Amino acid sequence: MRSPRLVFLLVTLAAAAYAPFLAFPFIANSFIEIPVSRLLGTAAGFYALVTNANWHFRVTYALLNSFIERWFGIDPRAFYITSLVLHGLCVLLIYALIRWRKLPGGAALWAAGFFAVYQGHHGAVVLLSSWPDLLTGVFACASLLFWTGWLQADRKWNYALALLFYLIAVVSNEPGFIAILLLLLPFASGIEASRKKLFSLIPFAALAIAAVIVQLTVRAKPVPWSDAVPALDPWWITAAWAGGAAILIAITRRWEARRLIIGCIAWLVAAFLVDLYVRHALGSPTGDVYLSSIGLALLVGIAFSQVIAQFRARFAAALALAIVAGNIALLWTISRHRLLDLAAPTRTLINAAAFAQGPIELTCFPYPFEVAQAAVGWIGGEIAPPKKGEEIRKPHCVLFRYKDSAGNVRRVFLHSGI
Repeated sequence: MRSPRLVFLLVTLAAAAYAPFLAFPFIANSFIEIPVSRLLGTAAGFYALVTNANWHFRVTYALLNSFIERWFGIDPRAFYITSLVLHGLCVLLIYALIRWRKLPGGAALWAAGFFAVYQGHHGAVVLLSSWPDLLTGVFACASLLFWTGWLQADRKWNYALALLFYLIAVVSNEPGFIAILLLLLPFASGIEASRKKLFSLIPFAALAIAAVIVQLTVRAKPVPWSDAVPALDPWWITAAWAGGAAILIAITRRWEARRLIIGCIAWLVAAFLVDLYVRHALGSPTGDVYLSSIGLALLVGIAFSQVIAQFRARFAAALALAIVAGNIALLWTISRHRLLDLAAPTRTLINAAAFAQGPIELTCFPYPFEVAQAAVGWIGGEIAPPKKGEEIRKPHCVLFRYKDSAGNVRRVFLHSGI
């Protein structure tokens, strides 16, 4: 099963699915958060990073943004290539779970293949402001991988790495603490839950409790652009796929892995509840769809392994091709057009600012004024401040005027899809 060809196939699937997004410009929040990361993601700014209520659960996000900007400048391609590399790494980490001896045969491969092309978590991959979700998923998968190594081989270095990666997942995003529940899945697969193994979860539980206490006591302050970008991945998509995988498992009538199946479903329910907690109790727009889809991918992998055991391989291959083709088609069409709509308002403003003489007078814009101001400021442009009591943020509308180099007044109107 550990074939270099399969690794190449999985990486190719992930790259092919998301390749059209590599040429995208920055979108909305990135115009603000990347410059902030440039300051906080340094040795001099690290103390301010970890003590800032809005950023102490964005540590890896700030550090990564700062690193890319320092080495590659503000070229969007460098950021999107990094995003694709992170997604590919998560796919390979899921595939590496083949060493989980209690996992049904072939399930890790099918899970990784599905995860590579799954459209239902594309927001974390293609929207840079959602990187905390992506990073949490990567580190949670790494923690799960080394945790299973600890459970099966009792190697202390595996345990140390599992704890380290869990800690990094916790400080990468508010929902990161839930990854401790992911570590319970091996016990649902039949691995013996000895007293030593259960006690070894205490440090993980302590970190999870500490994270929740910090979140509830040191609240992040609301910022105008926190809800600038609408949610791209509604929960019903993940729920629908989970229902489809459950139907496949029921058709096969093979229940050898029923405890693991129940564990995956419980993980999805728990992730949904944590998403509600983050959005409503903490008031944060950041979700955890990418993290929750790890459990969905394992559920799909188990379903496919049972379909192969029950029916002809041709049927499973045809079904797999249909799933891959369907998800990639959605990514290349609906998702791509949606992201272009999100990028259009700021891109239109930046194009105008390149020729404007003096400040741009903005009448309506689908994002907060701060986003427009930051986007134009990247090329040295300026937007006139709104009049007192004037509300510029309006849906489906980009309207502004400016003077060009010849002194002519140019008026621009764009019907926005946001």
